[in-house]
Amino acid sequence: MPSAKYILKQIRQAEKQMEPEIRKQIDIYYSAVSIALHRHWNWDTERIMTMYDATQKAWNECAASNRVSMVQMLEDETGIELRNETGKSWHDICYLNSDHPMNYRAMDPYTFYAMRVKQNEWQGTLVFACILLGMSRRFNFGTEWLAKLVGQTVEVREQYNFDRDTLMRICKAECGVTIADKEEQSE
Repeated sequence: MPSAKYILKQIRQAEKQMEPEIRKQIDIYYSAVSIALHRHWNWDTERIMTMYDATQKAWNECAASNRVSMVQMLEDETGIELRNETGKSWHDICYLNSDHPMNYRAMDPYTFYAMRVKQNEWQGTLVFACILLGMSRRFNFGTEWLAKLVGQTVEVREQYNFDRDTLMRICKAECGVTIADKEEQSE
């Protein structure tokens, strides 16, 4: 069995790897949603930027308590259940929600490390849930419209083979928005 010192080092490394993954997923999902909104809903740059504001508020709310994940918040408010790329639901796991009964026990470093590694599988799903929750709250997108937007976003992502750089370039060209604009706006 590895030493506690080794496991703590592995945990720090897993947490470091989460940052670039979430950045990548933000770029992919915000670009894909922006393209879908522009193409299918005729949204202009200003309205897309308003969507960025709305999603940032949802993200801040979730991060403030960390008790309920973004995917659970989305489902609780809209009835939309997002699954990660492997097809899992947040219902299938405990580590996304700190109020899950399994999380009331003390987590040993080995379990905590395994949780951190598995969280990367959820980064894109969490970002997408945040966007959809923002759409629901700010623009009154109901379940039917959200489901339609989910399908359109998946189509855009697949059309460009989930390629981050291509999606960002197309988003800038078609929508007049760069994800850097979103980052500057939220600071």
